[in-house]
Amino acid sequence: MIVYWFFTSGSDAMGYSLMFLWIILPVTTLVVSLIIGKNDYWGRGKWASALLFGLMYMLAEYDTFKVSNNLAFDKLNAPE
Repeated sequence: MIVYWFFTSGSDAMGYSLMFLWIILPVTTLVVSLIIGKNDYWGRGKWASALLFGLMYMLAEYDTFKVSNNLAFDKLNAPE
């Protein structure tokens, strides 16, 4: 999110989408999930990591593209 809001311009949206939403975020989620499962972090509560990662992935598009669209047109659209 920080990269999108502070280090990209309007012409970088496609590259950001491909790189972060389709490659970096899913790979990072998979690797961290494997590490949590293998090392038994959080004990019995490690199932919550799947919910947190799912929520993070679903809100990633809204928190970037949808919010910038809301700001550009001065209106508020709810997440789909």
